[in-house]
Amino acid sequence: MTFRVLLTALLLSLTVSVVNAQDSSSDMMSDMMMETPAGLVSVASSFNMDETQARLELAISEAGLNLVFMLDHAANAARVDLELRPTRLFLFGNPNVGTPLMQGAQSIAIDLPQKMLIWEAEDGQVYVGYNDPMYLAARHGLTGQDMRLG
Repeated sequence: MTFRVLLTALLLSLTVSVVNAQDSSSDMMSDMMMETPAGLVSVASSFNMDETQARLELAISEAGLNLVFMLDHAANAARVDLELRPTRLFLFGNPNVGTPLMQGAQSIAIDLPQKMLIWEAEDGQVYVGYNDPMYLAARHGLTGQDMRLG
């Protein structure tokens, strides 16, 4: 499974609820995606923050990936008496995927392991985002890994 396919599968496990039979999957994903900075893929989750987190953790585990760390930015902000809407960062990966990428362009290690961010917007909508693997490859001048990236 390529990196991009894997990330898409993780996102779909968080975002797909009931899809009208007339909708194509690409139309559905386009409707769910939000405008984001270059290289960031973001989609609206069909679930609240805690359910989105639980589904992401399960999807990471079922994909055979290692959840390296989860950082709760809102909890950290609260510790210094600041407010932040729910914002959680997940670092996960697999050395069988990441190591060859770093062998090809060692600087990509700054962006690995892969990250997924779950955040709650002001209107209460929960979003999930990640760095596009092809964007990261271009950023680091990584070549010859298109099959692995996706």
